[in-house]
Amino acid sequence: MLSYSIIVIFFLQLCIDVRSAPTSSVPDFVKQAGQQATKEFQSIMSNKSLTYDQQDEALSQWAGKYNVADQLTKLKEASAEKRKVHNDKVNDVLAQLPEFKKQIDEILAERDTAKGDIDKKINEISQKNKRVNCFDF
Repeated sequence: MLSYSIIVIFFLQLCIDVRSAPTSSVPDFVKQAGQQATKEFQSIMSNKSLTYDQQDEALSQWAGKYNVADQLTKLKEASAEKRKVHNDKVNDVLAQLPEFKKQIDEILAERDTAKGDIDKKINEISQKNKRVNCFDF
């Protein structure tokens, strides 16, 4: 049961949408557009009542107003690439989890093995699977 809980927690940690992550910095091209442009950009980005499509539309209008459409397009492309890389990494780790869990379960089922030896085996598997293991057994 504990291992299932750990997997769920791990999955939730990995699947946080990159788009919802707070951004503390404003892209340089926004700053260069001026103080009013920066204020408007931040207002659009922080408006939680907008859908993603509405936000994209508002940003497109904003970019047209300040003549930074090309830079906005590049920013969107870079963000999409980061999301893709993140999702690929998550999918890779998730694909490895069933085998990792199976190995851990097999070790934990060894009732006739000394606890110290079990800890050692789990540590060995954890070291081999660092991308998958972020848990403390």
